[in-house]
Amino acid sequence: MERSLDALQYRKDDGAMLLGASSLTGRYWMGSIWFYKDPSKAPEEGFCSAGVQTEAGVADALWVGDKGILVASDSGALELWELAENEAYLCSRHCRYEHNDIVTRISTSGSRVVSGSLDRSVKVWDLSELKVVSSYRGHSASVDCVSFSPHDDNLFLSCSQDGKIMLWDLRKAKPAVVM
Repeated sequence: MERSLDALQYRKDDGAMLLGASSLTGRYWMGSIWFYKDPSKAPEEGFCSAGVQTEAGVADALWVGDKGILVASDSGALELWELAENEAYLCSRHCRYEHNDIVTRISTSGSRVVSGSLDRSVKVWDLSELKVVSSYRGHSASVDCVSFSPHDDNLFLSCSQDGKIMLWDLRKAKPAVVM
């Protein structure tokens, strides 16, 4: 298991656990994603139900439905993995490089994903094909967190090292409001 545990999330329907980890090997970060049917066995590698090594460190990871796993990568990519039907291994579905630096945080709502990055940008993605549909540069420093509204798929928040919280409304021509 890598030294840095970077992402953790329970699956809603059965409490199975997703764990993202990273380690520095020489000058490069490597990552891994681990799936535990029994979370009490984590973080022991030998007890995971499925796992995979990634080419870069894992900054964040989220469940997408029952089988999908969305990973924010240190490489600037978003990766979509899927658990096999028997949940014994993970298959890569999509890997898209759209950010110019580490993707720090991701949030999902319905068929959309929002990502924030050290490159100071916020991107909205179509989850079905993992393609960017909107890209915004409202912050003057790295974006540390993004979060969709639990009540409206068109609203999300971002916060940054610039000290600002921004409310974004995807229906508006000028979508961002500084709070």
